[in-house]
Amino acid sequence: MKRLFLPLLVFFAFVGCKEDVDPASTVIGQWKLISIGGGWGQSIQTGSDMIYSQTYQFNRNGTFVKTQETDGQSAEASGTFTTEPGEIMSSADVKLYVQLEFTEGEELAGDCGPGSEHLILRNNNQLINTWGMCDGPILTYDKN
Repeated sequence: MKRLFLPLLVFFAFVGCKEDVDPASTVIGQWKLISIGGGWGQSIQTGSDMIYSQTYQFNRNGTFVKTQETDGQSAEASGTFTTEPGEIMSSADVKLYVQLEFTEGEELAGDCGPGSEHLILRNNNQLINTWGMCDGPILTYDKN
C-alpha cells in the first residue's frame, strides 16, 4: 500500500498544478484584419481585395490602438478596453467579449453607436466585430 501512495501523490501533484490561463490575456497583442464580409449574401473580401487594412494593438494596461490604412492614407484611434467572459447561454462560439471605449479617433469605431466598439473573441481564436448587427460590415481579425 505504501508503494502505491508515493506514485499517486506525485501524479495528483502534477495534475492539480495545471496553470489556468486568463482568457482576457489571450486578446493582448496585435490583431490584423483578414476579411471584410457583408450581410445579406454579399461577398467576402480577403487579402488584396479588401478596400482597407486595419490592426488593433491591445496592451496589458487596458489600452488599445487601432490603425486603418485606405488608399495610402493612415488613420489612428486609441482608447481603453475591457473584457468579459462569454456567457454559457449566449453562444457556444463566444470565448470573450471585448468592449472598446475610444478617447481619440472615434470616427474609426466600427459599431452601431458612436465612441465605442464591441468585438467577440471566438473559440477559434479570431476576433469579429458586432457591426454586422446594424448592417455594417462583418470584420474578422487574426492575431499576429
